[in-house]
Amino acid sequence: CIRAADHAVAVGSLLAEFWSERTGREVLVLPNGVDTTRFAPGEPPGDREATRLVYTGTLSRRWVDLGLVIESMAVLAERGIEIELAVAGIGRRDYIESLKARISRRGLAERVEWLGRVDHDELPDLLRRCGIGLAVSPRNLLRRFACPLKVIEYMAMGLPVIGSRGTETGRIIERYGGGVAIEPEVDEMVDALSRLCNDRAYYLECRSNALEGAREFDLEKLAGRRRDDLVRRFFADADVAPRG
Repeated sequence: CIRAADHAVAVGSLLAEFWSERTGREVLVLPNGVDTTRFAPGEPPGDREATRLVYTGTLSRRWVDLGLVIESMAVLAERGIEIELAVAGIGRRDYIESLKARISRRGLAERVEWLGRVDHDELPDLLRRCGIGLAVSPRNLLRRFACPLKVIEYMAMGLPVIGSRGTETGRIIERYGGGVAIEPEVDEMVDALSRLCNDRAYYLECRSNALEGAREFDLEKLAGRRRDDLVRRFFADADVAPRG
């Protein structure tokens, strides 16, 4: 299918590399973008807001490992580091119930806020009240190659992001330095949260890097880049010079 196509486009660099290696074709990367006029940061969060985690999106075992987050919060609570979590999204009832049961067992019920479905227009206000964005997913084929919009939105709001290493999310985090890419294990999550919550200079560095990186995903900027790339490729194949 890709070998026979005139052009091949992928949403992320990992997926582009995957198909390029298997087909010998060049694959153009056209990532998700964010409206940076709407997803615009406020002042850096205070100490309490900086320790408030947020996850936005689908709630499913195949999609996100919030159990890892809950266990890490419990470990940190035992060390005297109190962290809150806001969860915005809907999904599989069995997964949500299992998470709520684990939260109850770990004594964290008062520190987790379930917001259910949140309109996209309301997300900027929610993210301004939080300090760290979560995108820790299993490394299955679906999530490994996904380029989640949430990651770009977190960054545009100045939230350092914690995501899974070896995924497109992890690659974005590592490329721009806008957070921490981890192995999806409790020890690494605990270390990442502990440093972001306790080292203010490091937190602000990650915040600054996230904001700078998000500029590369600005919708207006991407639209122009996409148009120019596609026009160049079309006319290169047609052996015709573009006008104007």
